[in-house]
Amino acid sequence: MEASPLLALEQITFRQEGRTLFEGLDLAIFPGETVILSGPNGSGKSTLLRVCVGLVQPEKGTVRIKGVALSGLNERQLTVIRAEVGFVFQSGGLLSNMTLLDNITLPIRYHQGSVDAVLLEKIDAELEEMGLLPLKKKFPFQVSAAEVKFISLLRASILRPAVLFIDEPLWGLDPSSGTKMIGRLTRFKEEGRTLIVTTSNPASMKGLSDRVLMLQEGRVVEQEKHP
Repeated sequence: MEASPLLALEQITFRQEGRTLFEGLDLAIFPGETVILSGPNGSGKSTLLRVCVGLVQPEKGTVRIKGVALSGLNERQLTVIRAEVGFVFQSGGLLSNMTLLDNITLPIRYHQGSVDAVLLEKIDAELEEMGLLPLKKKFPFQVSAAEVKFISLLRASILRPAVLFIDEPLWGLDPSSGTKMIGRLTRFKEEGRTLIVTTSNPASMKGLSDRVLMLQEGRVVEQEKHP
């Protein structure tokens, strides 16, 4: 029996400033998949990720996460569902008035109330592996764009969400940092996590994806499928 989709978009229509970005868009993502969503700048990749997690609402259609439709949920119910997803913004999206460590632990404090010593030790180990441990008490404006990106990825993945949405993970990274980022995403894939990654350059993600999808005329078209 085929597994149920972890994420399902059903007949999504979305317009922005008079422009139709998606019309009748359908998409199903299954547990453990790494899906690359490609398309030129302005094609709506980032907007589609925001639709997936309920940050923006479609004009028509239904978004389901683990079978639950986001439309009609109250704020408490949305909070429960959002604990199942992690989101890495293209620019990192860290809160400027919090240290890097406080940014990382924010989802834990928001959803669980407190951070225990065991988890703090795990975070320190992750930071040390990435060479970022000495920076944990610094603020986002005191570190590089690449360091912000890695901290954002750690924050998004800290609760081991059912699905990770990662917007242009290589944007603004030098080749060395880009290689490290691909290494982190590859590890997530090997751990069986579900990843949805946007990029304007799908060749940069070669070897990582199970499927490569292209946003084309408001719909998703499958370009490649890897067994």
